[in-house]
Amino acid sequence: MSSTRVLLVSASAVLVAGVVLVVTELQDDTMTGWFAYAPLSEDPWQGPTVLTPAMVVGGTLVWIASLVVCGVLVHRGASRRPLS
Repeated sequence: MSSTRVLLVSASAVLVAGVVLVVTELQDDTMTGWFAYAPLSEDPWQGPTVLTPAMVVGGTLVWIASLVVCGVLVHRGASRRPLS
């Protein structure tokens, strides 16, 4: 397997892992419903945060892996000999 193919496969795997991380973090049930109610707490419930650390990590993985995949595909397309 060539190095560009290994890089493309590994970057695609990181891309999928980042998407899975973001999607699973968006489905967190502790932010709504019964778990959001704090009847015995002195502090009022503040609501969910917009971005959790896992969402930031997942988004960063998706962004970096997308750049790598695009770079590899552009490099592969540019390195082919033109039809002359």
